[in-house]
Amino acid sequence: MKNSKVTSADVAELAGVSQSAVSRVFTPGASVSIKTTTKVKEAALRLGYRPNSIARAMVSGKSRIIGVVVAYLENQFYPEALERLSNFLQEKGYHVLIFMAGKDRQSMDTVIEEILDYQVDGIIAASVSMSSGLSERCRSAGVPMVLFNRAQDDPNMSAITSDNIEGGKKIAKFLISSGHRKISYIAGWEGASTQRDREAGFISILNDFGISLHSRKVGNFVLEESKEATRSMFSKNPPEAVFVANDHMAFAVMDTLRYELGLKIPNDVSVVGYDDVPAASWPSYLLTTVQQPVNIMVRETVEILIEKIENEQYLTPSMYNPYSEEEQVSPYEEYNSDVPSGNVTWQYPKGGDMLNKGMGLHLTISLGVPPNFYQVPNVFGLSKKKAINQFEKSGFKLGKLYYKQNEDLIPYTVLDQSIKPGTILEKPSAIDLTISVLDMQDIFNNLIE
Repeated sequence: MKNSKVTSADVAELAGVSQSAVSRVFTPGASVSIKTTTKVKEAALRLGYRPNSIARAMVSGKSRIIGVVVAYLENQFYPEALERLSNFLQEKGYHVLIFMAGKDRQSMDTVIEEILDYQVDGIIAASVSMSSGLSERCRSAGVPMVLFNRAQDDPNMSAITSDNIEGGKKIAKFLISSGHRKISYIAGWEGASTQRDREAGFISILNDFGISLHSRKVGNFVLEESKEATRSMFSKNPPEAVFVANDHMAFAVMDTLRYELGLKIPNDVSVVGYDDVPAASWPSYLLTTVQQPVNIMVRETVEILIEKIENEQYLTPSMYNPYSEEEQVSPYEEYNSDVPSGNVTWQYPKGGDMLNKGMGLHLTISLGVPPNFYQVPNVFGLSKKKAINQFEKSGFKLGKLYYKQNEDLIPYTVLDQSIKPGTILEKPSAIDLTISVLDMQDIFNNLIE
């Protein structure tokens, strides 16, 4: 017979804590003591309890899931970047769903629509491009997106890249300084901003030195196409050096030059790549390449995305309209002796909490002291006459008068009162006052009046 499902109530009972405490333990970022966390997790382990993340998402409106889209994983740069993205997101309390898409925008559009069905909190798009329409679709759905290692001609789209133009410039300067003049280029997919910027920086330096590009072929970031581009480029009038748009293609170029064409690197031809993937340092390649700051790119991508998620989830009262216009203008009001009239006495959610779209901000406004209640006024520093008038206005009576020598306060003003100012009383009472005087003779004179 199948055992009944273990619930959070079962865990709470075994751990000797409340059910809400169990919920907090399994909620990323929630405040809970180490002692309670230990007891709950030990109880959960004994019972075999696992929190229902889907149900939690339905209640909270937050899935804590980030959709990551990549076009291909053959390039070692992206598996490494994905591993670091996943680790960093997990440290922030998020989980990752990986989706594969083609390099074309139509394929990307289809995948994004699928991702949105999973109710993700955000999207990271790596090695892909997007249409402006799809970008707007994500914004309308309240799902922020950040492009990784791609730029987009869209001012509303956040993107994290290294300075590919500068990287291309450095490679050109390196090859020129090495004495090369017959310099060629094997391009990646021409729809990629990384390809465009690396080539632009590379060509600009060649032009500055009066050097024309010797030849150009397209490898599309694909191994077989890169091999074919190499064969074509070196079939006649071969270059002295070639810049390949990324390491993934550069390995194919090197293998073709060595094992098909019988050329030695760098003796016969120099090859430079881009990315500095782990295989670039292998003895079989020892590829000269430009290193991308992957750790920095990953950190910035995650931090920007989380900031977008939090900012889009946080709603000010003016952005939310759950009630009728009349109800919005007139929130719930109650008498409160401790809070001045017109001030907020209570709110839900509390200050600092994040609001999901569809949730309201509930306020309770103080009406001040309840009717038929009496609040003791503050008469400190007033003259005896003004103090008595203030008492009468507030429904109180003057009790006994005392006099005390005090050289710091203006003579014949209130030094103290028998009932603390602000005190709420259900019925009026007599209040004693202490009046300041300069010397003992004043005290005597006032006592015999």
